[in-house]
Amino acid sequence: MTNEFEDRLRKHFPRDKYSKVDDIYLIDILSRVMLVNIPQYVRFSLLQWSQGKRLGVPLFYAPTPNQVYWLMCDGKRCVTCFVQKDEVMNVIVDLYAPFESRNALSFMLHDMKHLEKFVDPTLYKEQIAFLCFMKTICAERGKTVHCIQQKYIDKYDISFVEDMDHLFADMNACSSHLLQFFKAKWIDAEYRRCLRDEKQKTGQRLSKEQLQRLD
Repeated sequence: MTNEFEDRLRKHFPRDKYSKVDDIYLIDILSRVMLVNIPQYVRFSLLQWSQGKRLGVPLFYAPTPNQVYWLMCDGKRCVTCFVQKDEVMNVIVDLYAPFESRNALSFMLHDMKHLEKFVDPTLYKEQIAFLCFMKTICAERGKTVHCIQQKYIDKYDISFVEDMDHLFADMNACSSHLLQFFKAKWIDAEYRRCLRDEKQKTGQRLSKEQLQRLD
């Protein structure tokens, strides 16, 4: 620990109460000071978590969409923490648009942001209710990587599968917004399926407008 950092700590943690710097825990720091370049919600979330007020589940690997979905059905939200040297140095690219790139720290902070949205008292119960209601189309716990059942994966294209993984494992919002997203993506997927079936049946080329819808 550098002298400069220790001097900064001593402004908030006097020697009469903390004789050694090693006696100062991270939770003490978070409860008294702001950390540069760390969002406020992270500090608040960690404090709440330390007091048992957050149903966060720390994971040290990237979970599948299916795992995240079932955790939220149970009223919990995972926070992924990469700790291995090779993982910490990696850049993680989101496979869903807009394909954002994050390092290990940014990935963890992003998960914590989702955790705070998930446990928002005004949205918490309705999010769980929505997810549990969707069990009728979702795969059983641990049965597959994806959220939806195999019959829907077989029926529709990969875009629909990715949309549903995003909806059920990476969106935290009010139920009306979730339902609107679900309806729009299902209609689009059904439209694309009908176009493909028609093309296979007639052998005709699709129009430019139809091809754009497929994309």
